[in-house]
Amino acid sequence: MAVDVRGTGETDPATKHDLGQGVGGDWEDYFRAYVMGRSYVGMRAEDILVCARYLKAQGSAVQLAAFGNVGVPALHAAALEPALFASVKLSGTLASWSNVIHTKPTHNQLINAVHGALKVYDLPDLASTLGDKLQIEDPADAQGKPLNGAA
Repeated sequence: MAVDVRGTGETDPATKHDLGQGVGGDWEDYFRAYVMGRSYVGMRAEDILVCARYLKAQGSAVQLAAFGNVGVPALHAAALEPALFASVKLSGTLASWSNVIHTKPTHNQLINAVHGALKVYDLPDLASTLGDKLQIEDPADAQGKPLNGAA
């Protein structure tokens, strides 16, 4: 099953404003979710979980593969329901929120934000809960550049 989670593929925001140059063209979606008291990462993770539950109910082993900015919600989905996934592969995904804090300028990282989460956990913490089930290829820094294999 190939899935376009909200804000990707056919639902990628067509509007590109000046603000979108640094924070991403999907900044409006992020702020709408924020105003509703929701996390856009969480909403995308829900999309992934709904699809994975459907596949599992059909008797399929679910092998999750996510690329770029979909990796952060995929990591959350897998950490929330690890038994649902046989394997998880993330490619070109943000390595850590800490990197966003320490990197200037960042590129298109607003969509990966979960308000207040860094007070409690960072992405490597979620990754460590998945053990050998998780494979990370070409982790990216906050500018979208490869970190040369360091997660």
